[in-house]
Amino acid sequence: MERLAQTEGLTDIQRDILATVRDFVDKEILPVATELEHKDEYPAQIVKGMKELGLFGLTIGEEYGGLGESLLTYALDVGVGHRQHPLHRGVHD
Repeated sequence: MERLAQTEGLTDIQRDILATVRDFVDKEILPVATELEHKDEYPAQIVKGMKELGLFGLTIGEEYGGLGESLLTYALDVGVGHRQHPLHRGVHD
């Protein structure tokens, strides 16, 4: 995460999104990931949390209810989440 957060030219909003994703993965995914993988369950609570954070609408325009962020922000989001645990990326894809 540190290297991605230090990417030159990131906006404060992009840095905030990266920090939010990192915190979400640490608090919501890592504690239950192994259990979910062994049970082969759909991660409904994780998906709900990601929806509430707006992660599924990162690149959707604000006029349509998204965050209107760039593809770079999306790539960084997926990179940070996947670096911490692949379940984050699996939900995104």
